[in-house]
Amino acid sequence: MNSRRLRLARAGQRVAPTCTALLQAKAHAEAALGETGTAITDLTRAVQRVPQPEYVLQLGELYQSLGRTKEADQQYQVFRAEQQLFTANGVALDSDAALFEVDHGDPVRALTIARQGLRTRPFMDTHDALAWALHANGQDRQALAESDLALAQGTRSALFHYHRALIERALGETAAARTDLSQALAINPHFNPLQSRRLAPRWQPCNKRPAEGAGSGSRLGRACSGPASRPGTERETAR
Repeated sequence: MNSRRLRLARAGQRVAPTCTALLQAKAHAEAALGETGTAITDLTRAVQRVPQPEYVLQLGELYQSLGRTKEADQQYQVFRAEQQLFTANGVALDSDAALFEVDHGDPVRALTIARQGLRTRPFMDTHDALAWALHANGQDRQALAESDLALAQGTRSALFHYHRALIERALGETAAARTDLSQALAINPHFNPLQSRRLAPRWQPCNKRPAEGAGSGSRLGRACSGPASRPGTERETAR
C-alpha cells in the first residue's frame, strides 16, 4: 500500500516537481515504510516551502515518534505560533488545532476549539476532532455520536476509526472497538507515526478475534476491554 503511494508520489513529482503536496505525500509514505531519515528531509523541505500547520505538526510527530523530543518541541512551538497568528487575525482554528491540543496540550482548550470550529466548518474532520476532544474530557457517549457523524458518509479514514475504537473501548463496547481498530489497520496501519507506535503494544491484539472462551482475564480481553487511558494521560509529549 505505502510502496504504491510512494511510487505515485514520485511519479507525480516528475510531472510537477515543485508541488509541495506531493513532497508531503512522499514523506508520509517514506515514514510508513521506515525510511524515516528521508521522510524527515522531505517533510522539512515541505515546511520550508509552505509552512502549513498540517506539515509542521506531521514533522513534529515524526520527530517525537523517533524520540527526538527537542526537534519535535521546536515544530510544536512553530505550530502554536501559527495558531496564535491565526487567532490574532480572526481566523477560526480548525481540526488540526483541536487534535494538537488533545494529543500535546490542553484537552479542555481542545474541546472549545472543536466546538467553535464545528460552527464555521461543519465537516467530517471537524466532527472527528470534536469526538476526540470529547473523549479526552470523559464525555464518551457524546464523543461516539460525533464519531457517527464523522463516518456517516462512509469516509475511509484510519484516524477516524482509530479514534472511534478508543471511544468505544472507553464505553466498554469491546466488539465494536475491535471492529473499528481492524478497519483502521486495514485502511493504513501506518496512518500516523506517533499514534501507530502507541497502538502497537496495547491495541494490536484487538485486531484478532479472541479464542473461544477467552474472557476479560485473557491478554486480548485486557487489551480490548481493560481500563482505557484518556489521550494525554500517557502522553509522550515533547516539551
